[in-house]
Amino acid sequence: MPKENEFDNVAQNSLTNINIENFNGPLDLLLALVKEKNMNLLDINLAELATDYLRIIKDLKENDFEIAADYLVMSATLIQMKARMLLVEKELLEDAEIEEDKAKLIKLLAEYQQFKPIFDVLKQRESKRLNIYIKKVSNLEPFIRPTDRSKVDGRSSKAKLTQIIKMMFERLSAEKLRQVKIDSISVTPDEQKNMIRTLFYENEEIHFNKIFSLPTLKHFVITFIAMLDMSRNEELIISQEQQFGEIKVKKGINYEK
Repeated sequence: MPKENEFDNVAQNSLTNINIENFNGPLDLLLALVKEKNMNLLDINLAELATDYLRIIKDLKENDFEIAADYLVMSATLIQMKARMLLVEKELLEDAEIEEDKAKLIKLLAEYQQFKPIFDVLKQRESKRLNIYIKKVSNLEPFIRPTDRSKVDGRSSKAKLTQIIKMMFERLSAEKLRQVKIDSISVTPDEQKNMIRTLFYENEEIHFNKIFSLPTLKHFVITFIAMLDMSRNEELIISQEQQFGEIKVKKGINYEK
């Protein structure tokens, strides 16, 4: 293994002018050191790499640079690795353990190297975006003319006409329901059951809306009760193939003609 002072000379000669702000994190710095030494990523000299990294962090701390916590965490990790290397040399630790640590670090560096081009592109786009100044949205309320959606003008589209007609029928339907007295109509669940059965004379299947095309709210409620009772007795089968889809009513096994 190379001597410690050889690493110190390399660090001082080529790595003294490193600006930590130019890196995206400790892995970015380590990868730069690997390239600086023309090392093969799969065959890096872990001792040399750790020494150079720790030298840079030490110099930055001595010059009162603010260092992010993740750089210091990596420093602690590399110090631990170097300590294990010394134990391996003194045969106090098996070589397999330090090789496992080295493999983990290489894996991290390889993954980072794969995604680094993406990080660089995103960083460039962020830098360009910071140079773009967007005008705040102006207040256009004073220039907005009030509109009445219930009115038709010469520029009305098909969609608007359809919406207006729908609103008209909704108002007319609501008005009819208000005008009809509930006590004036007498209808029973049995009568509505017979009404439903008549719909099945020529149909094996009926759409839900056809059963409930009724004039009043009372008709709707009583017919709904009648249909639920018939469904409970398996005289009717109520089905819906998909959520918010069309509801269909079919004859059940106990249907009475």
